[in-house]
Amino acid sequence: MAKPKTKKWIEVTAPKIFNEVSIGETVYFEPKGLEGRKVYVNLSNLIGDFSKQYITLGFRIKGIVDEKAVTEVESFKVQRQYVVRRVRRRSSKIESVNDMELKDSTKVRVKSVCITAFASQTKQKKALKAKVSESINKLCSGYNFEALILALCSEKIKNTIHSRLNKTYPVRFFEVCSVEPLS
Repeated sequence: MAKPKTKKWIEVTAPKIFNEVSIGETVYFEPKGLEGRKVYVNLSNLIGDFSKQYITLGFRIKGIVDEKAVTEVESFKVQRQYVVRRVRRRSSKIESVNDMELKDSTKVRVKSVCITAFASQTKQKKALKAKVSESINKLCSGYNFEALILALCSEKIKNTIHSRLNKTYPVRFFEVCSVEPLS
């Protein structure tokens, strides 16, 4: 009779850009079965800043080093409820989806939302959407994937685009909702 396989626990760590902080533990039978597994972590738990609780980062386990599972960043998402709570009456919501190639030849899809301070007409919405697409393409294409995620976590890109949009039409809220690599 064959001996049953035993489960083993292993610590999962974040990539170097997040100082290889422990993000949890997972169970596995064989190291091969561990590779490619996805782990989702709230950014506030990762960096200790409670104000970033609405952001979720996705990590993919790429291997085992020194009895720890090493990960790489796979996705950046803002919780849907966070954006929904920002929408008010007599304002307009403009959503944008941009596919682009980054500096490291990674193709990504960037989804964003912009909420105006006042109700706007179709012409103004189109101008804002074009400005959002132009700004995202211009700012994000200069980053590699990990640097882009880090810039989004620090709100550097968000604040730059928000100030650019205010020159076109008064914008109350702008957020990059998700960044995911295209396969």
